[in-house]
Amino acid sequence: MSEAEILAELATRTQMVWNYLQWWASISLAIIATGYLTSDRQLTMPMLVLLLGAYTMYSLMILLAVGAQTGFVVTSIDALLALDASGSLGPMGKYAIEEISGEAADFRAIVIRVTLAIVYLLTVAYPLYASYRSHRVKAA
Repeated sequence: MSEAEILAELATRTQMVWNYLQWWASISLAIIATGYLTSDRQLTMPMLVLLLGAYTMYSLMILLAVGAQTGFVVTSIDALLALDASGSLGPMGKYAIEEISGEAADFRAIVIRVTLAIVYLLTVAYPLYASYRSHRVKAA
């Protein structure tokens, strides 16, 4: 593959990951809103467990999809490195290697992973907390 084809594939895969994460964030916000809006209504514990179970399965599915796209990104970087070793890599390819495989990229990956874990935990915890609080207020 040429450098342009590899960079185009890299951009496509990166955009796919971004789309997955945006959709997942939207679903997470919907779960939090559901917990807020229905905590004092008819959201029973079995329904809440079912909702959070479905969200957890969806989150795992997104995690697997993002992992698959990440595999393609790694393959693209390997192809760019092979072009660089042959001396036929242009400045855009060198910039892509630097951005994706440098120390800043490692830091970004850690920040993204921690952020996603926090969003997942808060998304699961808030509806549980809201339901607990609502039932405690009703009992008092």
